[in-house]
Amino acid sequence: MKEPSPFITDSQIQYLPSLLSKLQKGDIRIPPFQRPFVWKGSQVLELLESIYKGYPIGTLFFWVPDEPIAERIWSHNFLLTNFRQNNYLPQEVWDTRYPPTYILDGVQRLSSLFGVFNWLAGDTPSQFNIVFDLRNEEFLHFQAKHLPDAYIRLSALFAPKSFFETQRQWESLPDSDTLIERTISLHTKFQECSIPVITIRGGELSSAIEIFERINTGGTHLTFSDLLATLIATGDQKFDGLTETADRLSDNGFHVSPELFTKMLAINLGKSPTPHDILSLREVDSRLLGAARESCATAVTNVKSFLKEELNIHSFEVVPYEEQILILVKLFSISLNPTTETRFLAKRWFWRSGFNESFSNQKQKNIPDLISASDNLMVGLMNQFEDGLELSTKQFRERRLSKARAFSLTTRAMIAAKQPRSLITGEIIDPETFMRDASLENFEGLFPRHELELDMGKHLGSSKLIANSVVVSEFERKQFLSTTPQELINSLRARFGEQEADGILNSQFVSKQVADPILARKPTEFLDTRAFELVQFAKSLTK
Repeated sequence: MKEPSPFITDSQIQYLPSLLSKLQKGDIRIPPFQRPFVWKGSQVLELLESIYKGYPIGTLFFWVPDEPIAERIWSHNFLLTNFRQNNYLPQEVWDTRYPPTYILDGVQRLSSLFGVFNWLAGDTPSQFNIVFDLRNEEFLHFQAKHLPDAYIRLSALFAPKSFFETQRQWESLPDSDTLIERTISLHTKFQECSIPVITIRGGELSSAIEIFERINTGGTHLTFSDLLATLIATGDQKFDGLTETADRLSDNGFHVSPELFTKMLAINLGKSPTPHDILSLREVDSRLLGAARESCATAVTNVKSFLKEELNIHSFEVVPYEEQILILVKLFSISLNPTTETRFLAKRWFWRSGFNESFSNQKQKNIPDLISASDNLMVGLMNQFEDGLELSTKQFRERRLSKARAFSLTTRAMIAAKQPRSLITGEIIDPETFMRDASLENFEGLFPRHELELDMGKHLGSSKLIANSVVVSEFERKQFLSTTPQELINSLRARFGEQEADGILNSQFVSKQVADPILARKPTEFLDTRAFELVQFAKSLTK
């Protein structure tokens, strides 16, 4: 048997345009044990903001093998299967006789940057279709109906013709010099973006996988699905059927990915959803692993029922934190038939952990610490909040309603708990219509953006501040948008009488105290008053 050559490691600084060019040519590729693209749009924006502000974005780790590897092994390469299908890459067949470079760490970052700067699908919404608001110096996802007055598409930044055509658009504007200066500055910051790269040369596939398992750098850490792919790539059969089990549990809006189910499996076995612990699953007895799999499957079914019945949540997508799902699965694995008290405590813990943003900066490896902190799981979890719950009107008044932010998702669940009624017809709006996915289609701002901006004296990117957002039925959106908030209140009172109308308005956190500044056309006072009511209701859910 041929002995693998020793590793040779070198480090250097590479510039972003050069890395993007190498990706496009196929000089840099993605190995099969890497995950597909999983970053959310917000993470892509944060990466761009970091580069724009001059913050480091972490080191990239590459591997150059001794010899070319069979092309069939790399058939699900993310750049090949995703970008080429969207005409981002040239169609010629790459020469594989010379060993290319493979990414061991940095796939999400490089894929994000490649997708953003090579976006060719025009106005199609995507996490890669991003514009830069030149006046507010802010990165935004392209939304045809909500574009800033002066912007440049990121896909034009490294396309000379589009770049100069964009600049010419500002020539007639009074602040053209500032806009052009910011456009050039934006280009310079990405053109001169330098990224540390460590390249490991030599060794075989198994050695590369071992290195991959050990890397734990900044950015998005390796997950169970990454390492599951690694185990499959090396022929380990212990996890055969995992995907089928996850698919079987996916129904009616609750998608259970192999990654999520593997994390559930680890938590059930008292481990953490970290690379180190998933590797240790290789040592778990097959029968024990099988029993844990069945236990998890039963718990997942019970968790789905709990979320629907107790919290009006109809999809894992709108659970604020994945960690909440994992801990609930653990709870329902321990208690197959939880008592009314346990369900009550679990619900209260959900509200506390969501509004307190408990898992925002907490690494998943700490989850077992929460679980083992007490013989009584719920007592241990509730001890997280010994210092109490901190909520302020500012959180509701100044934050935008978001598809991905945990605080927004918790607020949406709170709105569902209120059993909101239509501000047009007075009928109850089925929570499943706005709690089945993360879309914001069923939410609109009560005051239009221009009225808020005029009264507040500042620019807003959206009217959907949390304190300004209400639930709107899909079939009533057009009528809602053409009706002023004053007309909505007066129409309800004329149709139902003041008492019934107040009940309808209350279901959307519009009490008499909140309605008064609406009728007086005082948007800022309205936001303050409604934010206070949201805070009070949120606190009542956690007691």
